[in-house]
Amino acid sequence: MKKISSSSPLWAIIVGNLGDEFVSYTEQLLNSYRVEAVICEDIYSAVCKLTINRGKDILVIGRIEHMSVEKGRFFDKAQKNNVSCCCLVNKVSQGQQVLMAKEKGAFVVNGPEQLKELVTEMVSDGEALKNKRSTTFDKDEFAMTQAELDALLGI
Repeated sequence: MKKISSSSPLWAIIVGNLGDEFVSYTEQLLNSYRVEAVICEDIYSAVCKLTINRGKDILVIGRIEHMSVEKGRFFDKAQKNNVSCCCLVNKVSQGQQVLMAKEKGAFVVNGPEQLKELVTEMVSDGEALKNKRSTTFDKDEFAMTQAELDALLGI
């Protein structure tokens, strides 16, 4: 995760459906901070936007299930291009997706308040929140026994 440059304003990509309550909230939140944002229906559109906007301080925000498709290849691309990512998780999010996102340096939030705190800090002082990433994540919350995993997968 890189430091946000104070000379360059934060620019955001929101990944998700326009009818999604989280997408609407995120757009309103970013607008309240005067952060320019674009909504992309899927992660593939977000990759195109990243290519067009290279060199900007970019934050990509979306639900974990949208951001971690294709074994999290987007996180690799984001990390390579110094792009910050933030994923919303909930109780039904797959633990493997969450762990992968965390390992690739993404922020993981579980609700609007945590997202607001993250955006507030990124916009106000421009510091990368590297230490904050892990403070809201409880690895044991997503741990499963092999039997539970097999049951979940229907094996």
